[in-house]
Amino acid sequence: MITQLFTAGPFWSNPLLQSTVCIVVGLIGSLLLRRRSARAHQVLFLAMIAAVAVPAMSMIVRHYELGIFVDTPAVTKPRLSEIHIVPITISYEISTPAPIQNTYYPPAIEPEYAMPATAVVREAKAKLPLSTILAWSWIIVSTILACRLFMTFILGIRMLRRTLPLRCEKLRKALCIAKDKLGIDKPVQVLSGNAVSSPVIWCWSRRPALLVPDDAEQFEDGVDWVGMFSHELAHFRRLDHISGLFAELIVCIFPWHPLMWWAKSRLADLSEQACDDWVVAGSRSPADYAESLLDLSPQGQLSFLPAVVGRKNGLEKRIRRIVKDKCGKPHLGLCWAVLVTLIAVCITIGAAFAQTRPADTHQGNDEHIEFMAEAEIDDLKNESEELLAEEHKHELLARNQALFAQQQQMLAEQQQLKQLSEQLKLKQFKQKKNADTTEQNPAATHGVFMGHKWRIDKNHLIWWNDKPYVRYGFTGNGSMDRFIELGFNQFNVCPSEELWVFSKSRTDNMEAIRQVNEYTDELVKRGATYYVGLNPLWPWKGSGKITQDDMVESLFKMTWNVTEFSGRKHALRLSTTTERESQFNKSKMRAYLFDMEAGKHEEISATLKNIITSSEEIRESPTEVTEATKHTFIFEKMRLPISRDLRVTIVLPFHTEMVPQVYPSSFPALWKPTIARYYRKGLTSFSKALAKEGLRGMMFGDEINSYRVTFPNAEVYVNFNGDEVALHAYRDWLKKKYRKIDELNGYLGTKYDNFGQVNWHICIYPFLEEELEDEDPWKGIKNTFGLFVSASQMRKIDELQEDFRVWFYGHWLAEYGKMAKEIIGNVPVFITSAGIGGDADNYLQIHKQAMLEGLDGLVRNHYAYVKKSQAGRFDTFEVWSDRRFPLETVTSLLDSVQKEGGKTKTYMSNEFGCPKKGGHDDFGLGDQFSFQSKDDLRNFLHVLIENGYKGFNMFKMNPNVETAQEEVKWLSELKGEIVKDTIARTNCRKEIRITAKEAIRVARQVPKLKSLIKRYPNVRPSAAFNDRYGVWVVEFVSDNREVGFASISSDGRVLEVKTK
Repeated sequence: MITQLFTAGPFWSNPLLQSTVCIVVGLIGSLLLRRRSARAHQVLFLAMIAAVAVPAMSMIVRHYELGIFVDTPAVTKPRLSEIHIVPITISYEISTPAPIQNTYYPPAIEPEYAMPATAVVREAKAKLPLSTILAWSWIIVSTILACRLFMTFILGIRMLRRTLPLRCEKLRKALCIAKDKLGIDKPVQVLSGNAVSSPVIWCWSRRPALLVPDDAEQFEDGVDWVGMFSHELAHFRRLDHISGLFAELIVCIFPWHPLMWWAKSRLADLSEQACDDWVVAGSRSPADYAESLLDLSPQGQLSFLPAVVGRKNGLEKRIRRIVKDKCGKPHLGLCWAVLVTLIAVCITIGAAFAQTRPADTHQGNDEHIEFMAEAEIDDLKNESEELLAEEHKHELLARNQALFAQQQQMLAEQQQLKQLSEQLKLKQFKQKKNADTTEQNPAATHGVFMGHKWRIDKNHLIWWNDKPYVRYGFTGNGSMDRFIELGFNQFNVCPSEELWVFSKSRTDNMEAIRQVNEYTDELVKRGATYYVGLNPLWPWKGSGKITQDDMVESLFKMTWNVTEFSGRKHALRLSTTTERESQFNKSKMRAYLFDMEAGKHEEISATLKNIITSSEEIRESPTEVTEATKHTFIFEKMRLPISRDLRVTIVLPFHTEMVPQVYPSSFPALWKPTIARYYRKGLTSFSKALAKEGLRGMMFGDEINSYRVTFPNAEVYVNFNGDEVALHAYRDWLKKKYRKIDELNGYLGTKYDNFGQVNWHICIYPFLEEELEDEDPWKGIKNTFGLFVSASQMRKIDELQEDFRVWFYGHWLAEYGKMAKEIIGNVPVFITSAGIGGDADNYLQIHKQAMLEGLDGLVRNHYAYVKKSQAGRFDTFEVWSDRRFPLETVTSLLDSVQKEGGKTKTYMSNEFGCPKKGGHDDFGLGDQFSFQSKDDLRNFLHVLIENGYKGFNMFKMNPNVETAQEEVKWLSELKGEIVKDTIARTNCRKEIRITAKEAIRVARQVPKLKSLIKRYPNVRPSAAFNDRYGVWVVEFVSDNREVGFASISSDGRVLEVKTK
């Protein structure tokens, strides 16, 4: 290639001259168009591309002889290969090859054909060609420039990562104005950093970022930020980062060409002038804009990272041009852009193909060949016959040898294939055996902490230093001396809420750390072990440590049936009661009127006149009273349409400190960077106080649970559209799930171009509470009011978003667990659940996801009373409903986690107790959860053991109080028995679920339903399992009308019966 570049010749055969002419034409064009910088920039950019494309295409055309011109044919002497010779066929009979001796040996090389030694020496001393030196020099220089370009790009990324979001109202408004002027709809973020000295735009990410100095908020008011941002956004709109990168790459390809360097510098100047044209064209004052430029410090100029002020020596020229009003129109013009591009393409292709290709020599030599052939044909025939005869003789011999060798090779290959086949079968057998073993025996979760090894076996039991470790004690901590004497040597450690969680005082915080450090020192000294609560290390609701930006944006939705006012002019007065303590902002509320019969809806927010808020009490039981808030929404008088089904939906956006729809406790937006930094700081602050010999585990101790949150049943629904982290995670989650956007479109019936267009959907469809009692509330939807394409699409989006919500929360809880292990130490980390009834699969999905992503076990607290079930064995039951707790479903969920994740998990209770009707919440004693006898306590614990529990903490926040001592004594006396049985238990109860036929049979035996069946001879029963509540719903229908109903538990107990 070097030789071709520097070979003299006409234009179309000299690549060096081609590239030079192209770049000269581009430079001249840019100078002629200097008053229209945008057009000058386009001409020069196309010329630089042509300077590379024309030589490359020319060499390709020359190599494949594709030129459009043809050389004049020259008459040449024919070659022997061009003479048509009639082949002479000699047939030989070849028998089946057999092993034969090779009697043919090639003739020895005669001495006169040997190469003289002096010739070899002379060749070795030959000098290195100049073309090789030039080629290697070219490659080395290009490589250095490419590495420099790569490092520059890395430095740009490094500068971006060292910036932080800047929340300045002045800059935000300037950005909005600049985006409007340039017609840019794409979101743009403003970041600041101390490495930034002048506004600069980073365009190499999905969301462009404007980088400003970290003291930008303190700049004088005279700085024209709208002009600055307009200049940078013009770079983004014009794609200057892409053209600049191309220019850098072209210089890397032709580093020895001085005009290329000049063109690259000229291209950067033109892009700056074109962006100045956009600023001035946007009605900005040239003088103000020029003065703002003078106030800024220069920023290192990168072609693909444009800055407002790149070089001081070029700034003077720009300012003179701006002040003298020599700025041209910033628009290229569609016709101009298309025409210039087509001209460049045509010139490039034309110059590449303007070459000559060799002529067909046969056409000019036919007569001469015929003349020469006639003179020599006889001699050639004779010579060819002799040569062919000799050739066939040797060919026959060689073929026999080749066939014999091939025969031997085939036998060897057959033997090898046989061996490989046997090895493959053995390998497949081993893999299948290993797969079966892995499915039955998941890999043991294990770790090492301060030299102490721990693991979790397949039966959920933890082992420390090859000894079983069964958690046994109390939720709270009693007197250390007395309780260690009673055999309780396992404690809980948690920072003080008063001194750490709710205090911003550094003195209080340091005191909290000191108290924990002293307590753990004493525990280690006495040989005790302890678990650590992690929840106090993230900010709590009401602590004043969660800012507005770190709250979770949610929607509160309320729906009323207003059909009674159909066709009337009426002032609607709608009320709702909620436990949420909040004042509704009328300006943010949206109200909609739905005519379900006509399939129409309209917004009526403007008619909302007033909101009245008052306090109210909700009495859930004789002893339980909850403070609530009543909101009354008063509308102006309006004429309601005539319809048999009218509904009003009010949607209120609000921010909450904790994640909604997670109860009885919750957690903050763990994915927010500020929350994560606060948590990491807490871990670091307490690391030395906690990471000691006695540490045996950490847990997110607050009880968190969540049933499925769907469009129909969600009163409060999280809104991720304004949350950059969550929305980005949702789009990435969809991309991993569907890989291609076409697959997602095919599933949802959407028309997205890419995953970046997918948003979080909010549903304002007016579901009524009575519709949610239906097994399938979706089946009644006849019209989606244009909110969705169809009810099927709405349901699919609902299911996708709920699956993501569960994954997202579980993923971040697992990440916080990993962070705790990283900073404090590698010990088991647990996630906690409340003692909820029903199928565990319905309320433990977040916990399941967290364990699949790395958490080591589940804490499921359990409050129940114990008695014998219908099966004749002890079980635990709910106090208020007398329903059996299906604890076997928790074990089944843990087994599914182990099977799916391939890692073992552990299982314990940090709170257990026996609720009493009429008891009260004594925080010190908790006598509402006290056992009546030692046998009740023993039977209770054995039920937990049979269901897979491997740790037990009785709920006593202060086990020192006198009234708790009887239960303390019982628990101490039972320790040996309970721990021994826990270790010995290797199998757990399996999930019990009767079939649909069995559920119908049980329902038929109920006296009420028996008499009903007699009254309706044609009654038809049907059964369906309700996954949410874990029960069979048996319906009795006669003449398409439900006449009876029964609710049957999964183990065959009658829970509820109704007849009509």
